[in-house]
Amino acid sequence: MIILLIASVSGFGLFITLEERSLREGSAKAAQRFDLIVGAAGSETQLVLSIVYLQKSPLPLLDGKYFHEILKNNLTDWAAPIALGDYYREFSIIGTTEALVTDDNHLKITNGRLFEEPYEAVAGTGTGLSVGDIFTPLHGEGHNAHSEVKYKVVGIAPFYENAWDKAIFVPIESVWHMHGLEEYDDEKYQHKEHYRNHTVPPISAVIVKPKTISAAYELRSIYKKDLTQAVFPAEILTKLYAILGDVSKILSDIAFASGVLGAIVIVAVLILYLKLHRRQIASLRAFGANANHIFMMIWLGFTALMCVGYMVGTTVAFFTAKFIANKLSAEQGFKLTVWLEWGDIGAMAISLVVLSAFLLIPCALIYRYSAAWCLKNY
Repeated sequence: MIILLIASVSGFGLFITLEERSLREGSAKAAQRFDLIVGAAGSETQLVLSIVYLQKSPLPLLDGKYFHEILKNNLTDWAAPIALGDYYREFSIIGTTEALVTDDNHLKITNGRLFEEPYEAVAGTGTGLSVGDIFTPLHGEGHNAHSEVKYKVVGIAPFYENAWDKAIFVPIESVWHMHGLEEYDDEKYQHKEHYRNHTVPPISAVIVKPKTISAAYELRSIYKKDLTQAVFPAEILTKLYAILGDVSKILSDIAFASGVLGAIVIVAVLILYLKLHRRQIASLRAFGANANHIFMMIWLGFTALMCVGYMVGTTVAFFTAKFIANKLSAEQGFKLTVWLEWGDIGAMAISLVVLSAFLLIPCALIYRYSAAWCLKNY
């Protein structure tokens, strides 16, 4: 019972630490390759969650003219439009252009080739699709299939273990054509720069690669206005981390309070143990047992119990955090890794030493149960 109590108290705080660190690192890694995202005016957080993490929430559409402007801006290295809204099974279908799929910092074809025709697709490794597979998309999260549309997978591309591993990339022209926003023109499609000279239908957002850091801030300033918003995903994550940090602090305070309460309970259990065995202790002293030896035996015994409890708590906390992280990874699409640092072990060791030292006080009760006390009370 004591071991379970100590394990619960010590493991709770460690679990919070491991899970928060995993979430911070995993979400940051997933967003680090997105320099700037431009979307229609609305929630910055929702824009990042929908584009970076592919959360299934509707976004207000951005007028296609802004993509035209961004693409022609001298501050832009490259820009790729994003069109969301269709799915295959639970996988998002992303309408985009070659710029996103071929950029060195983004998708790299590892098997097959890039899409060259409007109804060809490049699938992320997490989709389980293979080159040559054919599928029919669904509109939205419902079951309204575009039965007249058949996509063919022509390439497989990983995206650095984030949500886009479970996405399917198709030419944005096919998305527009499928939803009646643009008539497909083979000659126009074959001309890769046609966006500079043609009207662009509404899109979900634009992923932008600025030429320099200063260019990134200039572009953000230009498109951070009434009808549009431009965000750095890392900046939005910092705000989310601040909220997460507040919640983590509350949970840490709860864990600390639980630890204090657990320490009090352990001390109470030790005092109760000594009182229940006071006759045996007094008898041992009457037969010549050294009081210091009895003191050390009891103190070391409880310390050993605490060591076992801490080891159990650490093990359970680690594997529980790992299990939950794996489950969240499968649900959210970006990888969460749980690991122990020396600081975690050091903090556990310090708390164990402090609690063990604290137990020296109640253990001193054994000096009260002397041979004279035994004769007087029994």
